[in-house]
This record gives sequence, C-alpha cells and structure tokens, in this order.
Amino acid sequence: MHPYEFLQRYGPCALVTDAASELGAAFAALLAKGGFDLLLTTTEPGLLQALAARLRDHEGVNVSIVTASLDLEEYIPALLDSCQQLDTGLLLDASAGAQLSRAMMPQLVARDRGGCIFTQSILGDDTLLADAKTAGIDIVALADSAADSNNQKVSAREIAQQAIDTICEHP
Repeated sequence: MHPYEFLQRYGPCALVTDAASELGAAFAALLAKGGFDLLLTTTEPGLLQALAARLRDHEGVNVSIVTASLDLEEYIPALLDSCQQLDTGLLLDASAGAQLSRAMMPQLVARDRGGCIFTQSILGDDTLLADAKTAGIDIVALADSAADSNNQKVSAREIAQQAIDTICEHP
C-alpha cells in the first residue's frame, strides 16, 4: 500500500497508547512521518512534551497528549470522544489491553475502515481478535519478541516499521 493510501485508509489520526515507551514513541515517529495527526496517551505527560514538540516541528502534524491511566474505566469515554472528534482510524495499543480496544471497535466499524496494532497485552484475547476481524478491522498482533531469526536484538523502530508494513499488506 502506498503511504498516501495508508493515510487515507487509517487516518487522519492515530491513537498511540503508552507513547512514552520506546515502542510507542517509535510508532508515533513513524506515523507522524507518514502524515498522521496523533493522539498520544501516557500516565506521565512530561515525558511526551519533547516528543510531541519534535513531531509537530519536524513533521508538521498535530499532536495531542491525553493523560490517563487506561486501566481505569473512567478515562475511556473521554478518550473515545477525543478519538471520534479527531477521526481516529488506527489504534496502536501498547498498554491498554482489551478494554480500550473493545470500546473503540464501534468507532472503527462506523468509519468503514480502520486498523489495530496490538502488542502482547492483547494476544491472549482471541474473542477480541475474532470480533475485530469479523467487523472488517485490519489487525496486526505483535509477538512478544524483540529478536530476529538470528537472535539479534531488534530495535523498537524496526518492530514498529514491521508492524506498519504488515498492516499495509491488508487489501
């Protein structure tokens, strides 16, 4: 899929949970480079201020930071409202697990296009994965491995790029 088509299918905004983590920051940087506006979540917003400023300045995208503990149900409605206002079509779920993913599915289905990239926190929830596939949501589930076939350490950026390349393979 051409980068423009990727942005058209999943954009204009992507939600990246736990954006202060190495993997979350790698996803944010790659998506911003592709033209996505970003909604970043973290429990410590100070950790994201420099990243957000850099992405705004260098990539010219809008970046919003939501301070929330996604483990608590009270934050999910406000986050979903932000996602809807920003026309968020891609969820990069590095920390929230099934609760946020399930809550966001109706929005992705209503858009008639959308995608989710899940990390280890979601891999045990086969029901969620099946529900998303049935609803026509493109899914990539990352294994909990940071090594390549030669047991060499793979960087967070490489993992993020592989996940984005994989979701781009969807028709």
